[in-house]
Amino acid sequence: MSVRWIMGLGFIWIMGTILCQILEGQFFTATDAQVINDMSAFRTVEAGGLTGIPLLAGDFFSGLVQVIAWDYSFLEGGFGMIKVFMYGISLGILWGVVQTFAPAATGILSSLLRLGK
Repeated sequence: MSVRWIMGLGFIWIMGTILCQILEGQFFTATDAQVINDMSAFRTVEAGGLTGIPLLAGDFFSGLVQVIAWDYSFLEGGFGMIKVFMYGISLGILWGVVQTFAPAATGILSSLLRLGK
């Protein structure tokens, strides 16, 4: 998956979240933006006092599940059937990500197995 696709899908997700808030007549509060905060927060760990190594926040994957499941409040009720079509889009994106990273994972695994011999 190219960077343009990732940026485009991220833009669509952020705009969907903003539209959800506008349709409900609300603005971002601490609880409304929690998914975005969970997915964008990083911690750093210093390695030998040289430099910081960024680590993903622990709630990244729970936020990712909410994004993949299209957990938007404006898709509830009568618009719930739209989620069925969105699940197909999510599955297609996940399959593309798996196909992109599978060769890298097998390359790393084969390198590690060669080191073990």
